[in-house]
Amino acid sequence: MKKGDSLVLHTDGITEAQDENGVFYGNDTLLTSLKSNFGQSAELFRNSMLNSVQTFIKTAPRLDDITLVVIQKE
Repeated sequence: MKKGDSLVLHTDGITEAQDENGVFYGNDTLLTSLKSNFGQSAELFRNSMLNSVQTFIKTAPRLDDITLVVIQKE
Protein backbone atom coordinates (compact mmCIF):
# COMPACT_ATOMS: atom_id res chain seq x y z
CA MET A 1 0.00 0.00 0.00
CA LYS A 2 1.15 3.51 -0.79
CA LYS A 3 0.63 6.59 1.35
CA GLY A 4 -3.04 7.57 1.24
CA ASP A 5 -4.24 4.15 0.02
CA SER A 6 -7.20 2.57 1.78
CA LEU A 7 -8.36 -1.00 2.25
CA VAL A 8 -12.06 -1.52 2.95
CA LEU A 9 -13.36 -4.80 4.38
CA HIS A 10 -17.04 -5.49 4.97
CA THR A 11 -19.40 -8.29 5.84
CA ASP A 12 -22.19 -9.35 3.53
CA GLY A 13 -24.59 -7.68 5.95
CA ILE A 14 -23.93 -4.44 4.08
CA THR A 15 -24.70 -5.65 0.55
CA GLU A 16 -27.57 -7.80 1.83
CA ALA A 17 -29.14 -5.01 3.92
CA GLN A 18 -32.75 -4.51 2.83
CA ASP A 19 -34.99 -1.48 2.80
CA GLU A 20 -38.63 -1.49 3.88
CA ASN A 21 -39.65 -2.97 0.49
CA GLY A 22 -37.13 -5.82 0.63
CA VAL A 23 -34.77 -4.20 -1.90
CA PHE A 24 -31.11 -5.05 -1.24
CA TYR A 25 -28.43 -2.38 -0.74
CA GLY A 26 -26.37 -4.45 -3.18
CA ASN A 27 -23.00 -4.14 -4.84
CA ASP A 28 -23.94 -1.24 -7.13
CA THR A 29 -25.07 0.96 -4.25
CA LEU A 30 -21.98 -0.06 -2.27
CA LEU A 31 -19.71 0.90 -5.17
CA THR A 32 -21.48 4.24 -5.64
CA SER A 33 -21.10 5.00 -1.93
CA LEU A 34 -17.43 3.95 -1.96
CA LYS A 35 -16.72 6.29 -4.88
CA SER A 36 -18.60 9.23 -3.38
CA ASN A 37 -16.72 8.94 -0.07
CA PHE A 38 -13.27 8.46 -1.63
CA GLY A 39 -10.52 10.66 -0.19
CA GLN A 40 -11.92 11.08 3.31
CA SER A 41 -10.12 10.07 6.49
CA ALA A 42 -10.67 6.45 7.53
CA GLU A 43 -13.00 7.44 10.37
CA LEU A 44 -15.08 9.82 8.26
CA PHE A 45 -15.17 7.31 5.41
CA ARG A 46 -16.43 4.55 7.74
CA ASN A 47 -19.05 6.81 9.29
CA SER A 48 -20.27 8.02 5.88
CA MET A 49 -20.53 4.46 4.58
CA LEU A 50 -22.46 3.24 7.62
CA ASN A 51 -24.75 6.28 7.41
CA SER A 52 -25.42 5.43 3.77
CA VAL A 53 -26.55 1.93 4.74
CA GLN A 54 -28.70 3.22 7.60
CA THR A 55 -30.31 5.85 5.36
CA PHE A 56 -31.08 3.12 2.83
CA ILE A 57 -32.70 0.66 5.26
CA LYS A 58 -34.56 3.39 7.19
CA THR A 59 -36.75 1.59 9.74
CA ALA A 60 -36.43 -1.90 8.26
CA PRO A 61 -35.05 -4.45 10.73
CA ARG A 62 -31.40 -5.47 10.43
CA LEU A 63 -31.32 -9.13 9.50
CA ASP A 64 -27.53 -9.54 9.66
CA ASP A 65 -24.51 -7.89 11.22
CA ILE A 66 -23.20 -4.78 9.47
CA THR A 67 -19.44 -4.58 9.84
CA LEU A 68 -17.07 -2.26 8.01
CA VAL A 69 -13.32 -1.91 8.57
CA VAL A 70 -11.31 0.85 6.87
CA ILE A 71 -7.51 0.73 6.94
CA GLN A 72 -5.69 3.77 5.62
CA LYS A 73 -1.93 4.08 5.09
CA GLU A 74 -0.49 7.34 6.36
